[in-house]
Amino acid sequence: GAMTHNPHEPVYMKRFQIHFLEQLYLQQMKEK
Repeated sequence: GAMTHNPHEPVYMKRFQIHFLEQLYLQQMKEK
């Protein structure tokens, strides 16, 4: 896909990081 042709893709990385952070945030909220 696009990752192999361009490893430094800001939009993809941003979406991935946001998704990851959102899941971590939700997990912490549930645990507390």
